[in-house]
Amino acid sequence: MNHNYLIESAQKIPAANEKAAKEYNDRKDILIAEINNYMESRSDLNLLIGESNIEMMKDNHANHVRFIHSILKNPNAEVLTETVLGFPGLQKSWFFKQLLGGTIERMD
Repeated sequence: MNHNYLIESAQKIPAANEKAAKEYNDRKDILIAEINNYMESRSDLNLLIGESNIEMMKDNHANHVRFIHSILKNPNAEVLTETVLGFPGLQKSWFFKQLLGGTIERMD
């Protein structure tokens, strides 16, 4: 699997319709509250995010919801791929390291 393959795969994701993007945006506060409540209820939260990082976690959840809404409104396969993988030159994202493992060859 390489970087270009992932971008090409992301380009095949059907675009959300306007109604779905609006509904997502209309419910953003509920989504953020639900994930924050779930995470704060975990007994291993400090193990996951470190000591004294709850506000940063909450900011990250709010940023995630805004990012997903922007992708729903303005699909961009390259931005989506780079965000999930971690931008070039930066450490790979937690999602990639924890859930996917392995490496992605850059074919730029």
